[in-house]
Amino acid sequence: MIKNIFIFFFLLFNFIFLFLSSSHSSSKYDKNHPIEITADSLEVLQNERIAIFKGSVDASQGEILLKADMLKVHYSSSNKDDSQSVSKILAEGNVFFSTNSETAKSNKGEYNVDLGLITLTGSVKLTQGKNILRGNMLKIDLKTGKNTMIGESKPISETTKDGRVKGLFVPNKRK
Repeated sequence: MIKNIFIFFFLLFNFIFLFLSSSHSSSKYDKNHPIEITADSLEVLQNERIAIFKGSVDASQGEILLKADMLKVHYSSSNKDDSQSVSKILAEGNVFFSTNSETAKSNKGEYNVDLGLITLTGSVKLTQGKNILRGNMLKIDLKTGKNTMIGESKPISETTKDGRVKGLFVPNKRK
């Protein structure tokens, strides 16, 4: 009986590890791809180097898609050729992130373009095929493919009743 329980947890751990490690490893992250953003409105705070996009905002970079009610884009300027580059994007409200292989939803998000890091917080749901992970925070490293889902010590609404990370792994049907 104890041996069966050990085998079950060993297999469960391996499923979780494979799900988290493979979900972005196939992503071809390149911070030099252009970022295209569309929205209902745009406000630019020139002195702070911030652009605020509001209303059904869509941002894409290569195969990465980020949607939200509002995006706050931090950019830097180069004195050499007067060019500008995006350094960080903050997303709020109905945040949706996707690549060719998975999707994620949350309340808030941050995309550090320079580091290739995406952090989603608040009722996070990550879907890959039929597999689903839920938690309070998801950290995605686009460069390495390493992902970390974190729960919360207290219960979270809409994720799990006890505040822990929850995974649903649906095996492929075998003939």
